[in-house]
Amino acid sequence: MRERFRVAFGLPEESVDHLVATSRKAVAQGLARLAASCATGDRAALSHWSHSLKGSLLNAGLDDEALRARRIEELAASAPMDVLAGRVAILSLGLAAFLDGS
Repeated sequence: MRERFRVAFGLPEESVDHLVATSRKAVAQGLARLAASCATGDRAALSHWSHSLKGSLLNAGLDDEALRARRIEELAASAPMDVLAGRVAILSLGLAAFLDGS
């Protein structure tokens, strides 16, 4: 991701550091909001936050995870909440290394 930011945006290292930290924060917040939306059964919020998280993931170059977020967004209106919660959990696990800075 660092190289993507450096090359795509022509940023100096200090700006790359800031953008990486900001990306991690946005993803962590998005995952927390997805989990909360599942816990409350709020399908509209689940759709909204999965869409928002998808954008953050695409910006960070995490395309596979963005596809998972998109699928949650697509299913938000109709899938059983336990299925959606499972998908959110899988997405969270897939992003653990990214969030830890690995």
